[in-house]
Amino acid sequence: TEQIIQFFHGLFHSLPKPILKKTVSRPASRATDEEIQGTKDALIQDLEKKLRNKAPQQRNIQKMSYEERMARRLLGADNAASVFDLENALISQPAQVLSRKNRPGGDSAEASTIQEKCFAPRFIQVPQDLTVEEGRFCRIDFKVVGLPTPDIFWYLDGQLIRPDDYHKMLVCEKSVHSFIIEVVTIHHAGVYECVAKNRAGESHFSLRLDVIAQEQLCPPTFVVKMRNSRVLEGDAVRLECKVAASPTPQLYWKKDKEMLRIDPMRMSLSQDDSGKQCLVIDPVIKSDAGWYTVSAINEAGMSTCNSRLDVARLNKSTPPVRTLRSLPILSQFSTLSTEPVPHHTAPLYESEEL
Repeated sequence: TEQIIQFFHGLFHSLPKPILKKTVSRPASRATDEEIQGTKDALIQDLEKKLRNKAPQQRNIQKMSYEERMARRLLGADNAASVFDLENALISQPAQVLSRKNRPGGDSAEASTIQEKCFAPRFIQVPQDLTVEEGRFCRIDFKVVGLPTPDIFWYLDGQLIRPDDYHKMLVCEKSVHSFIIEVVTIHHAGVYECVAKNRAGESHFSLRLDVIAQEQLCPPTFVVKMRNSRVLEGDAVRLECKVAASPTPQLYWKKDKEMLRIDPMRMSLSQDDSGKQCLVIDPVIKSDAGWYTVSAINEAGMSTCNSRLDVARLNKSTPPVRTLRSLPILSQFSTLSTEPVPHHTAPLYESEEL
């Protein structure tokens, strides 16, 4: 109020005299300066009295209308409007700032506004259960969205997994995340749980990882060895052995320290139902005789097995067998009779060892 009164004091004192002549109702006779001054003082006193006697709210409302009305009368409509627009702007600006700062529930309203911009994590792409061989590389990809960007946690059978030399957690483009196991071991098998968290909530998914253990390395061992054999030329022979190893070994057949040349017309290599490795020769010829060697080789080592094959030949040119002829006994009481003496021959066998 005091400011407004001072404002009008300055306003009235600054008004030019010709304006007061037109606005104040006077008789046709020329007014003196004393009369004009007295009229202004009375007007100011009357305005001050009315403003101070009004209630705060009503005074503000009536003050504006009364002041505006007086300003229009003294300054004109255009000048009065510009003055009051400027004053209202200056008065209302701090009030608006104050109302923004001190409005009831301001903090909660701001919190609710922030809350509206957040949403809980949601997995839009998850992997299936996996089976990985021991010693291999494993990568699990998934896609999650949320605002703000959620934090990712991995658990194996309920135990938190931390990034280290064996476990890595990567964030790729377009909300795609990756969980990497550099070298899978049997200890990595189990149930994995992935949890995504932010201040709006959390979400999770689970998968099972099965690990196939590597075979234990075992060098070859012959559990059934080949036996030495002796056959007749033209017959059939079967050389057989059985080897145990892990992983399965490669087998190499040799004859007399050289790689065995398989004659498909007479020879065959096979494995029977019991796991024995077999070399079948049918028919056997003289040149098949010799030393046979089987070598078994895998990553863990090598082992060999040997056997001797002898081939006997039937000798058709056997020397004649001498027979003793009995001389006839002449007797006066018998006739001469000669009975042949039977003779027997047996086949002879030859061998390179003989």
